[in-house]
Amino acid sequence: MPVCGSILITAIFTRQSLYDNKILFGAFQAHGSYTILPNFWAAVDATYYTGGNVTVNGKSKDNRLSNLRWGLTVAVPSGKHSAFKLSYSSGAYVVTGTNFNTLALAWSHSWF
Repeated sequence: MPVCGSILITAIFTRQSLYDNKILFGAFQAHGSYTILPNFWAAVDATYYTGGNVTVNGKSKDNRLSNLRWGLTVAVPSGKHSAFKLSYSSGAYVVTGTNFNTLALAWSHSWF
């Protein structure tokens, strides 16, 4: 059975001279999936956000993010080229904002 994984690292830096804002934001993502049968698979994901501290006129706003989120997805076949997907995600470690849970049900269809 195929196993797949990936890691994505992103860093963004912005500077807006009008208000002297400086923002450095990074996101680290890890994904892993396991194919049980064609169109029947499960995946686990984790994302860590850090940064976002804003400085205005030389003074820090002390609003830095440092959050870890995780998620699970399961796809169950509903036909030869389609599947239902059930996804859940939650904040595992939340310092500022983004403390929410999501639950989603989706249907997908492949034409090839």
